[in-house]
Amino acid sequence: MSESNRKPIIIACAVAGLVLVLFLMGVGFGRGDRPAGGSTVSGLAGIGPVAALETTDLVLSNGDCAISGQLIQVQQTCTFTIAEFGGTFDLGPVTKRARLTVLSAPGEVTVSMLIEGTDAAQKLEQGDSTDLTVGRSGGSLTFDCPGFDACILQVSPI
Repeated sequence: MSESNRKPIIIACAVAGLVLVLFLMGVGFGRGDRPAGGSTVSGLAGIGPVAALETTDLVLSNGDCAISGQLIQVQQTCTFTIAEFGGTFDLGPVTKRARLTVLSAPGEVTVSMLIEGTDAAQKLEQGDSTDLTVGRSGGSLTFDCPGFDACILQVSPI
């Protein structure tokens, strides 16, 4: 048997061995029909195409607002810019998501998002919440709080 005849056999054996190892690892670490363990689920949580939108992603570009942890204090009107993300070659998350909740407000708070050329606005009252989703190209987020009392908003991961 010449060397050129053995090469395909060696490659086929290597592939079969790899498949066997993967199968045995799946059987060994798998849970059958039982739910996956907490450590398995938490280990896979960070590999999805969605990341959390956090207050650290918001850069104040206009108005009078203050950020403290997950809370945003809005005095009348302010606009935040959300920078582009995704990293080199866009290998990072595809979107960032968060839930915005109005904790206190003297009236209806208008939340406006300008994302990829699309402008959307929504009016929220105290206790209401809405989901925010931002694509890789970033965008802007504007809050309008009525009156002279400050509105308190909370940004939390979904």
